[in-house]
Amino acid sequence: MKVLRIASLLAAPVGALLSHSAFAVNPEAPASFVENYRIESQYGAGEAVLNPIFSHEQRVELSGGATYQATSSLVNYGTATGSLTYHINARHAVEPVYFGHVFGGRFTKFLKDEIVNNPDANNAASATVEMPKLLYAASYLFSPFYAKMHITEQTVTHFDVYFGLGVGVVKTEDQILGGGTGNSQTRPAASLAAGIRFLFPNHFALRAELRDFVYTSKNFGQNGTGNNFQLGLAASVFLF
Repeated sequence: MKVLRIASLLAAPVGALLSHSAFAVNPEAPASFVENYRIESQYGAGEAVLNPIFSHEQRVELSGGATYQATSSLVNYGTATGSLTYHINARHAVEPVYFGHVFGGRFTKFLKDEIVNNPDANNAASATVEMPKLLYAASYLFSPFYAKMHITEQTVTHFDVYFGLGVGVVKTEDQILGGGTGNSQTRPAASLAAGIRFLFPNHFALRAELRDFVYTSKNFGQNGTGNNFQLGLAASVFLF
C-alpha cells in the first residue's frame, strides 16, 4: 500500500512536467497585430463570423438610380445616374464610370423672390446662373466595414458602408433669369461620396448615397466654388 501511495503522489507532478514540456516544445505562437491588420485591411476578418450574403471580391457592380439636389440657393434639379464599379476585394473598389443626366432644373424660390421677381434688382433679367447638365466621375471607393443586423426575428439585413474620392467633369449651361439659355461650359471637378449598400440574395443591392461634385462655377458674372451636393438612391446588380 505504501508503494502505491508514493507512486500516486509522484505521478501528478511528473505528468504536469511532461505536459508542460510538450507545450514548450511546440508552442502555438499568436499572429502579430501587424500581420492581422495587413490581412484584414485587404480581405476583411480572417474568421467567417459575419457570413457575408455573397462575396464582393473581383465582381462588377452595375447601378442605376436617381438623385436630387436641394441644398443650392440658386437652382434645384434631379439627376438620372448610372455607374460601374469593380470590387477588388471586400475593402477596395474602383468606380471608373459614374455619370448623371440632369432633369427638372428650376430656379429656387429664394432666387425668384429676391431677384427674378424683385423690381428693385438691377439688371436681373439679363443676369445668368449656371445649371449643371451632365456629370461624370471616376473614383476610388473604400469600405471600412461590413455588418448585418436583425430587422425582425426572421430577417437579417446585410450592409456595408463606403467612402469615395475621385475626379470628374461637370457640363453646365447658363440660365438667363429673364428667360432662355446661354453658353455651355465643361468644368473639371472633384467627386466626394459616402454611402451605405444594403445587400440582398441573388447578388442584388440597394445603395443610398451622398455625393458632392466640387467645381468652379460662374453666377451673376462672378466666379466661385460650386458644390453639386446630391442625395441619391440606386439599385445594383453584381455580375461575374
